[in-house]
Amino acid sequence: MPKRADDDDVQVLGLASGSMTVPSGDPALLRISLGGFRRAVQRVAEAPASVPQALYVVLTECVWWAICIDEAMVGRFAGYKSARNSDELGKVVCGLNYARSALGHNQVFAVEMG
Repeated sequence: MPKRADDDDVQVLGLASGSMTVPSGDPALLRISLGGFRRAVQRVAEAPASVPQALYVVLTECVWWAICIDEAMVGRFAGYKSARNSDELGKVVCGLNYARSALGHNQVFAVEMG
């Protein structure tokens, strides 16, 4: 059976042995989150723009992974959160966190096609 791209990540976390506790500052979590985000961005690029529902799902996944990365960074780097919060573009992450929370609780967002 061919090896999946995520098999190494599963082994790093010990998920194959049943352990699912990963500290937020764990470098493996950051690596997995970055890989998930990259794959989700690729799915956004491949999603049919004429089908808003298809974009909704992959954009939701991108937001989810972006916040996973943010949480890993907060747990790993002591000055990250204050630097993020004081940067104009870093403040976007707080908005993404709100969106992720709303999406995770089945609140509806509109995807405007430009």
